[in-house]
Amino acid sequence: MDETGSGRLWIHDVRGPGSLGERRPFAEMPEGYLPDGMCLDASGRVLVAGCGGAGIVVFDEGGKQLDRLEFSTAEAGLVTNVAFRPGQAEIYVTIGRAVEGTVVRLPWDEQGAPLPGWTAQLA
Repeated sequence: MDETGSGRLWIHDVRGPGSLGERRPFAEMPEGYLPDGMCLDASGRVLVAGCGGAGIVVFDEGGKQLDRLEFSTAEAGLVTNVAFRPGQAEIYVTIGRAVEGTVVRLPWDEQGAPLPGWTAQLA
């Protein structure tokens, strides 16, 4: 879970369907980056879209920052979401602009983490 205004990321233990444990700190975004959309890859890395900072910030499963992918074309830092194509080692990144937005497709070194309950098939 993220708090966009504070730049903080939080984690909860999942106790069961509809039941979460207590919230605890996971990570903080770098200076100028505010968390928005996020996803997980199969090894547990967390990819977080960073509004204001114009990039994707990558954390390991313990909350340590591993990398930052920046997009020079993102006006006013409007990188708003990141997601995996199901079953593929590709990420999709949404980049906002004043008039229109862009979706960028990039290769990733592994697939996204499976989503619980996901049954849809994409062509």
